[in-house]
Amino acid sequence: MKMENKEKEPLFRGVLVDVYPAGEGEICRHRGAVAVLCQYQGKIPLVRQYRYAQGKECVELPAGKLEAGEDPKECARRELFEETGLSAGKLEELGVYCSAPDVLEEKMHLYWAEDLSLGQARPDEGEFLEGEFWELPRLKDALRRGKIRDAKTLCALFLAREKGLLSL
Repeated sequence: MKMENKEKEPLFRGVLVDVYPAGEGEICRHRGAVAVLCQYQGKIPLVRQYRYAQGKECVELPAGKLEAGEDPKECARRELFEETGLSAGKLEELGVYCSAPDVLEEKMHLYWAEDLSLGQARPDEGEFLEGEFWELPRLKDALRRGKIRDAKTLCALFLAREKGLLSL
């Protein structure tokens, strides 16, 4: 079954999403994003940043939005380096998911990075974040206590564990 969206003009154009009519509701169009999971010297690189929609700091995987026409794998390399200083020699796709398929067209591409080398992180201008490297026991404890609530981080950790890439 396929429903046609006959209206092509957006109701709203934003910086992150455009909103279009769809049946009796709306859908948000977003170019998509990536997140990267890896283990560097036994630690998991994470990013702490304030998220306005949550009203607090969140801890999550290095991640970012796709530029128009950008290959997700190249975006993953760029974001990993910008946010953590890590360069990946190899990237393996863990999976792709849709966080809210009823209202959001965004696809989140998840990657596992290997063959890592550490340089100097270079966050985008206006991006206020702090890169951290967590030991597995600290990560497991935070997961058990519900301190990590970010969907992309939870999905990537689950997929990496299921594929035998990470012991959690």
